[in-house]
Amino acid sequence: MLKTFYIILVLCSIVLNAQTTTTIQGSIKDKDYTAFSIDSAFVVGKDLNNLSEVLFSTYTDQNGSFQASIVSTGVEDVKSIPESFLFSQNYPNPFNPSTKFDVSVSKPGNYTLEIFDVKGSKIISQDYNLNSGGYTFDVSGLGAAGVKFYRLTGEDFSETKKMIQLDGSIQNPELTISQGNSHTNSLSKVNNLDMRIFASKEGYITDSVDVSYVYGSVNTQDFFLSQIPTLDTIHVFTDQTLSPTNTPADNASIIGKNGSSTLFSGLTNSNGEFSTDIIVQYVTNPNNINERKYTPNTITINTSRANTLDDAETFNIDGTDLVWINDIEQTLINKNGTATGNVTDNLLIPINNASVKLYNNDNNSLLGQSSTNSTGNYTLNYTYNGYENDLSDLFTPIDSMKFDFSAANHNPKMIVKNFENPSVTNAVLDKNAYNLNATIKLYNTKGDVITDLDSVKITWPDGSAEMIANNNGNITLNKSLFTLNSDTTATITHNHPEQYLNMIIGTTNNSNKVEWLYQTESPFALNNAKIPLNKINNATTEAYFIPKFVNYGPDNNTQIDMTGSTVTGFLSRGPFGIVSGFRPSPAGYDTTDIVQKLYNETTNEPMPQNQIDRANNEIQKFLTTVNSWSHKKLLNYRFTQIDSSTDPFFLYLTNPSGRNADNLSISTFYNSGPLNIVNISNDGSLRIKYSTSKYNTGNTNNQIQEELFDSMLNTMIDDQQQFILANNTNYTDLAKNLMGISLIMKPGTNYWEQ
Repeated sequence: MLKTFYIILVLCSIVLNAQTTTTIQGSIKDKDYTAFSIDSAFVVGKDLNNLSEVLFSTYTDQNGSFQASIVSTGVEDVKSIPESFLFSQNYPNPFNPSTKFDVSVSKPGNYTLEIFDVKGSKIISQDYNLNSGGYTFDVSGLGAAGVKFYRLTGEDFSETKKMIQLDGSIQNPELTISQGNSHTNSLSKVNNLDMRIFASKEGYITDSVDVSYVYGSVNTQDFFLSQIPTLDTIHVFTDQTLSPTNTPADNASIIGKNGSSTLFSGLTNSNGEFSTDIIVQYVTNPNNINERKYTPNTITINTSRANTLDDAETFNIDGTDLVWINDIEQTLINKNGTATGNVTDNLLIPINNASVKLYNNDNNSLLGQSSTNSTGNYTLNYTYNGYENDLSDLFTPIDSMKFDFSAANHNPKMIVKNFENPSVTNAVLDKNAYNLNATIKLYNTKGDVITDLDSVKITWPDGSAEMIANNNGNITLNKSLFTLNSDTTATITHNHPEQYLNMIIGTTNNSNKVEWLYQTESPFALNNAKIPLNKINNATTEAYFIPKFVNYGPDNNTQIDMTGSTVTGFLSRGPFGIVSGFRPSPAGYDTTDIVQKLYNETTNEPMPQNQIDRANNEIQKFLTTVNSWSHKKLLNYRFTQIDSSTDPFFLYLTNPSGRNADNLSISTFYNSGPLNIVNISNDGSLRIKYSTSKYNTGNTNNQIQEELFDSMLNTMIDDQQQFILANNTNYTDLAKNLMGISLIMKPGTNYWEQ
């Protein structure tokens, strides 16, 4: 820690006395009312070096003037010498590249100055013979930056101090000394009279001034005395309300200021009120006691609150209470409202999916919109501009609201209401007549026009029914009706279940893509289908009838009854709604992967080449035939051969999270086991998925899914019983129906082209 040393100088003086007269004069006035002179004010002068010594005293006259004379002695001193040593801190410090320090020597003699670096290595040493007096040392060239130490030794004196060098490089020290610093200059001759002059008067604050006058001169000293102020209490009251709602502005911030000084602050209560007392002071005009000056002289009251415009009012202080009744102008903010209601038709039937829009009727700006549910109810959340404390929602920029109701095949309705929140508004929409014009072409699934039905029955949404004549495979629909919503359907049925089963409804309006409109949704609805009326208007639609019987076998004379569970389940596809499961998907939707493992499942070794050749032959036979069908994409088969159980694609297919894990048919070879078996899993969907073909390598008839291929190609099956698994005879019917499905889907028409 650096220590501070103080120099005490003892001055030995030779005093020379000379008598002199000094005159002091001036005036005293009121500081606040400067035209008023203060009479009988007391003025006293005291020695500034000894305040107990009074040099003069007097009073002001009736004009506020005073005068006094002082007979005094001038003093001069002789040269002084230091009484003790002074070794100062270097300056500047830190330094770059040079620095100085002072020395006051009270005892003459030999002295040595040394400078060291932080490691204690001596940088420079210089001897001096100094007389009593003051000296200044100037140092530079001390080398690299860092901490340095400097020490002065001699004549019973030794002291070391630390200094810091900020920069440096070459060490080439230079040390110079000069005589005559501030500690050794002789004192100037004393030619002044130093006093403290006081001015006072009852009712005024005493004032004083320190002066130094030249001996023998005439000097003027005026005073302006401040009155001792009188204190006064002012009560401040504010009552804040919100405009335009006129509700109390509770929790509003109130701040009172005089210039930049804050006099009071606080928050209004629940009634919008705030009050406080403040102390003010004033002085009175001596010539007119009714005239006053207040401190503070004005108060500016500021009020602010969330979502309002700040306001302020300035009041002049006159000693009376301050009252401010103020309306704070609110700013508009976004507020939320809810409208509810119900929409029906003129028969009081709920309208589903009706559009409800709410507007500001003044400027037609949209506030919010919604739609009705199946029971015709709606809840509409909307946003509007309002005020924060708008509890009743009566004060808004909205005078009235406009509801616009609309629904398909109904006349729109507009309802205007006075603004209120919440708003419950019901509407009744008159239905429009829906003029239906459509042609339905009747085909069997082989693409043949159906002419052996004289008519079909159409049941309309309102429950009425009519028979439509079959005109060479065409039925014409022409009817005016009221539709209730966008998915209203009619039902088409026929009365010849001995010839045809269910129907598939579709359209060919898009030449690039066949669109299935409907398939029978239940396996038991074998002779009817639904027609989506909104999709067939002014269009040509096709209805495909499933033949009840199909033929197969080498001579195509073995008949299969298609009322089996496989056909009804395979063609209904209920979980897929009204979109047919037979429509192929370019993204692989509904793809069935047929995987052939070309290795022995028992030994994990590759199959002999002759068996691989047979597998390839079976695939090629199937693909060649299927590719000749116009509806070849109908069932979306994909064939893959793998030669390892770690094949990445096979691992993807068998992973439960894989897309096609539930549409997989696999054939495998074993060294031993049952006879060749094709297992088609009856998992409820009755499709050719989850099927496995198991073949014994020791059996001479090592088929590779040949049974599946033959059934779909309508070729000879070597052994129909190979479809039978264990003792489940249901698979016999399943096998036959699978062959039947392939037959009714195989003949192509333009309808199947994609």
